Amino acid sequence: MQKSALTKIKIIQKLYSMSEKNIEAIQNFIDSISNKENLSTSIDLKGIWKDKGFEKINNLENDLNEIRKKMTNSTLNRNL
Repeated sequence: MQKSALTKIKIIQKLYSMSEKNIEAIQNFIDSISNKENLSTSIDLKGIWKDKGFEKINNLENDLNEIRKKMTNSTLNRNL
């Protein structure tokens, strides 16, 4: 297992022993770090997607992944 995966597991285990107040503080901290990372990464789209406004979406990759998951779940949950 990668070192980052082990670190994530340790963090999750520690979260279980935290109070609700501390968890909210941690959530705010994670959100602030995440927002800083999202602002610093810009996507350079090419071809037909260039200059269509997608560059302005802060978290394009995560949004696309979320949509893909929803579509996959929707497809798998269909009754044939």
